[in-house]
Formats: sequence, structure tokens, C-alpha cells
Amino acid sequence: MLDGLDGDLRIARATVALLPREARPAVVAAHDIFAALARRIRATPAAELPHRRISVPKLEKAGIVSRAALGAGVVRATPIRSLEMERAQ
Repeated sequence: MLDGLDGDLRIARATVALLPREARPAVVAAHDIFAALARRIRATPAAELPHRRISVPKLEKAGIVSRAALGAGVVRATPIRSLEMERAQ
């Protein structure tokens, strides 16, 4: 089951560039959170799965969302030099 999911995730990742630019960060974040969850499920012994809740910790999710936003160019760091030039004007 997870092998099929891994294939679906690869296909989904490859098509992100086809999406509208403003949608990409959210889609990448959702993809990466789902991939992290799949890795955690794969690392859990099958006998434990029915008795254990598997999730991605909030801090890890926050990192994933931040990286998705940065990678998609949604959050851009302003170079210090640019800030200095704006203040001088």
C-alpha cells in the first residue's frame, strides 16, 4: 500500500510546476506533510499500527510549511544592502 502511495507522491511532486504559482506553496506543504506521515507509518511495526496513532509532530509540520513557502518564493528575505539603500533615500 505504501509503495503505491510513494509512486503517487512522486507523480504529484512532479506536477507542482503545472499549478498556479500562488497554489504551489500549499500543495508542496501538504505533499511534504503527507510524505513525512508515510515515512513514519513505514517505520512503525505493522503489529503496532492498529493500536497507535501515527502523526507528524507540530514542530516538524511548521518546518515543512516554512520550507515550502521559502522554496516557492512566497517568503523572500530582503538583502540588508537593499534595506540600507531604502533608508538612505
